[in-house]
Amino acid sequence: MAPVASHYVSRRRAEDALELRALAYSWQEIADRLGYRSRSAAHTAVVRLLASTRRPTVAESRVESAEQLRVMRRRLFDHLEVADRDGDADTATKVAREIRANLDSAAKLDGLNAPQRTEVEVTVHRSPGELIDAVRAELAAVAATRPRQLYPGVIDAELVPLPTEENTTA
Repeated sequence: MAPVASHYVSRRRAEDALELRALAYSWQEIADRLGYRSRSAAHTAVVRLLASTRRPTVAESRVESAEQLRVMRRRLFDHLEVADRDGDADTATKVAREIRANLDSAAKLDGLNAPQRTEVEVTVHRSPGELIDAVRAELAAVAATRPRQLYPGVIDAELVPLPTEENTTA
C-alpha cells in the first residue's frame, strides 16, 4: 500500500501542483517535480482541491477588489505627494496616470461604465420622398441667395518662387 500523507501535506502539495499548472507546466512535469506517482494523480489532486475549495461569490470578490484598489490608491496618493514635494514632475505624472487607471478600475467595478439602455421614439409625419423634395427646395433657396462664381471650383492663387542663393544675395 502506498504511503499516506497528512491532509495538510496533501493539500499543500495539491496547491503547489495548481500553482505549477498555472505557470504552464505539463501534468507530467508537475508529477515528476512534486513526487506524484503519475500525471493522472497530479491532475486528480488538483481537481479535488478545486472541488473542495469554496469560491467567493461575485459580491465578495467585488468587495475584496474594491478594498485592494482603495489601498493601492491611498499609497499612490502618498507617492504623488512625495513627488510633488520633491518637484519631480515626471514621477508625479506617472503616478497621476496610475491613480487615473485605479479610479477607472474602481468605476468599472462599481458598474459606472455600464451602458445605459435608452429608448428613442421617432414619429415621421412625411414620407421619404416628401422629405427629399423639402430638402432639395431648401438647398435651392440657399443656393439662390449666394453669389454665382464665374468659374466654380477654381481657387485663385499666386506662384511665388522658392528662395535660392541667386535671388537672396541681391
